[in-house]
Amino acid sequence: MSGSTYRKIIVEGESVRKEKTCSVAVKPGHLLERVSDDTVKPHATTGGLAELLFAVENDLEGETIDDTYAISDIVQFNAVRPGDVVLVWIADGEDIAIGDKLASNGDGDFKEHGDSGDESAGFLLVALEAKDMSGSAGADPADRRIIAEVA
Repeated sequence: MSGSTYRKIIVEGESVRKEKTCSVAVKPGHLLERVSDDTVKPHATTGGLAELLFAVENDLEGETIDDTYAISDIVQFNAVRPGDVVLVWIADGEDIAIGDKLASNGDGDFKEHGDSGDESAGFLLVALEAKDMSGSAGADPADRRIIAEVA
């Protein structure tokens, strides 16, 4: 099944739901980081270590994975565990194969681990589907989603 056919960010697993205010806009499927003012934002360190926190759809308000959280909204997010399967965003320009290791792109999205420029940086996910975004400047955002397993 293609990532664009899923309707939930947490595809498989028993993660823990949390919530915080966001300091910038957040899309369901973004990797998040906590900020010193007790908010969350998309993870901002390319290839960097991260807590395994993923923004999810605000189903409590009837919203879907396509509904973006605005600045100062309360973001629903899940703390996931190794083995959980999540629906995430792939950065424009990436060509991902099944089994590729994925690292933070520094904007909430993911890129192939080898593209981070630092091979010692930890990877966070393993791709469970292929996605070629190598010619994707301005591509349909829904086409950038794939499923991946938490490493």
